Amino acid sequence: MLRSGEILALDSSHIMCSAKEKQALISLGLTKGGKRQGAAESVILGVEPAFRLVTRWKHVAGTYSPLVFSTAKWRTLFSDSLEALGLSDFGFRPYSLRRGGATFWFQRHGNLDKILVQGRWLAQKTARIYINEGLAMLAKTRINCNEPAILSFMNIYHLAVKRCDFSTLEPPVQTGRTGGRGIGPKRQVTKAMKRVQKMRISNV
Repeated sequence: MLRSGEILALDSSHIMCSAKEKQALISLGLTKGGKRQGAAESVILGVEPAFRLVTRWKHVAGTYSPLVFSTAKWRTLFSDSLEALGLSDFGFRPYSLRRGGATFWFQRHGNLDKILVQGRWLAQKTARIYINEGLAMLAKTRINCNEPAILSFMNIYHLAVKRCDFSTLEPPVQTGRTGGRGIGPKRQVTKAMKRVQKMRISNV
């Protein structure tokens, strides 16, 4: 449950992976909360699918390669991805990842004290606001995971976790004949879906 700014500031040197323990230690330095306490902060990533993807990225990244090369491009890609998946109407923003994480984990273990540690919140009031708002939104949010766009994305995700053979986290950028940037994000997603479908057919 990192803050958006913390995610965007990460580079390869901040992450130490342990294959034996299947965990990654992420050093955050002096974060928003760390500055108040006068101490650097860190988190442990222990969710196996995410750990496998981060480990693979560490393998292909340089020593100080940033996780995100451009904050503006990352935010644009975030919005384009929501549009391609048909989720634009829900009003999700990058900080929704942190709030959604708090809601998800509270549903899993129902322990507010544990949430405070996981999210590095000093005040219960802040965490309660996130969780209450998250649960309220969840109650009225209906996302059909069988929608073709979402289902195809999940196939791509599960395939990436299973194989972990990607060479970069950056989306493909193609230059058109007229010198433009080529196909847009929605067509890139569509082409990626078609590749996955072909691979699934060839594996049957």
